Amino acid sequence: MSDPGESRLIDRINSFADMEIESDRLMTWYMHYGKDSYVYRHTEKEGSILLVICLEGVEEREGGTLHLCPGEMEHRLHLAAGEAVIFSGRNVPHFTSPIVASGSNPDPQRTVLVVRFS
Repeated sequence: MSDPGESRLIDRINSFADMEIESDRLMTWYMHYGKDSYVYRHTEKEGSILLVICLEGVEEREGGTLHLCPGEMEHRLHLAAGEAVIFSGRNVPHFTSPIVASGSNPDPQRTVLVVRFS
C-alpha cells in the first residue's frame, strides 16, 4: 500500500471492526438519487463494513434519511454533504426513506460515496 492516508484509514477501520481488512479487498461506488428514489431494506451479501459519505444532501423534509436497524432498535441518520457513517452492512439491516420534492426544491438530488470493506 503506497498511500499513507489509505493505510491510516484501513488501520482505523480494522480497529473499529475488530477484524483484519486489507486495502485490496475494498470496493467503492457512488449512488445518485433523485425524486421518488430510495434504498430498500437489506443487508450486504458481500463485505462486512460500509462507509457511506454524503457528497450531496437534501433537506430532512425531502427524505433520504438512512435507517439502521440493529436488533429491535432503529437509528435514523440524515446525512448532510460532508458527513459520513460507518457500520456493519452485513449484520445491520439498512434502508433509506424515499426522496420527495418540496415547495422550495421540486427536483431534490442526493449523492453518496460508498466504500465496502471485506
